[in-house]
Amino acid sequence: MDKFRDRGNIKWTSMMLTEHREALKAWGESQNDIAPPNKTEDELAELAEQIGRAIASHCEVRLTYYRDKRNHEAVGIITRFNPAIQAVYLESASGPVIIPVNDLVHCSLT
Repeated sequence: MDKFRDRGNIKWTSMMLTEHREALKAWGESQNDIAPPNKTEDELAELAEQIGRAIASHCEVRLTYYRDKRNHEAVGIITRFNPAIQAVYLESASGPVIIPVNDLVHCSLT
């Protein structure tokens, strides 16, 4: 009965130009993009308080931050805050990470 099986996009890719395939792949990946975080003054104050506590107590934190249209997580110890560039320096197992405060989404003490 089901003699003709539909192969979806597979049957069309051989007739597509390379540029079209690349454009379709880029479009598919862009569907997972997220918008950069927009934080209120209250949220910024809460993040500053948590970062201050983490620096003072030298405890491990889990930071969620926005980079390259995605959210990333890093776990480590915040070594310092640079007010000149508004960035947090995190020493993680994979090495040092510099995260701008505007890119921070969430901070939690672990």
